[in-house]
Amino acid sequence: MGANDERVLSYGDVLLRKSDVSLLDGPHFLNDHIIEFYFNYLDRQICSFAGCQEDETSPLLLVGPTPTFWLLHCPDAEGIIATIQPMKLLKRELVIFAVNNNEDVETAEGGTHWTLLSYNRQKNTFEHFDSMAGTNWKQARDLVNIVKPYMGPFAASAKFIEQATPQQENSYDCGVYVMAIAQLICNAFCERRKGRPVDYGGLIRTTVTPSTVSKMRYTTIELIHSLANGEESNGDSED
Repeated sequence: MGANDERVLSYGDVLLRKSDVSLLDGPHFLNDHIIEFYFNYLDRQICSFAGCQEDETSPLLLVGPTPTFWLLHCPDAEGIIATIQPMKLLKRELVIFAVNNNEDVETAEGGTHWTLLSYNRQKNTFEHFDSMAGTNWKQARDLVNIVKPYMGPFAASAKFIEQATPQQENSYDCGVYVMAIAQLICNAFCERRKGRPVDYGGLIRTTVTPSTVSKMRYTTIELIHSLANGEESNGDSED
């Protein structure tokens, strides 16, 4: 960590520094911290919508890069159970995972590609969204095989589907595609709970484009600074 890599925002259990936020400002591959932050942000928005109390289980769960990576590479069943139990998967209607293709447990923040895997209990399907089709297929399938036994008996017959996904035009935007797709799925989930079903697959195919992904980089920077300014106004800022 550089001497000038100051703290920008503490949000949930994620600490963002200047070097993390700078990845959004330009043609850079996103690291775990940015995606973890955005999943935390979406999770809070959904809990707020659902009116969940602090001790209440939300119907939706977003599982960020760190626990997802651990599930994929945990060497023993006890470790998997210890990670999964607090997730209360049996009580979730929708679970979203951020999947990375890093296979080296000795390399922090490794890998070259991000994808999104979701479990939709209403459809009883695991859906994989890959903006570079086929790249993370193995990791997604492995993750399904790991978590499916803990999703309940209904999920035992769940199908794994490679969803049609807009394809990135470069080697670095995959993390932003994951964030954009997660946002659309979460928004559709909220609309369905209001009694307004939404075809999120169609929305993803038509609205997640290179231009909207590029724009999302900058709107996410604005979001981070807005939250940071609110944090400072509450007297929580620190170096």
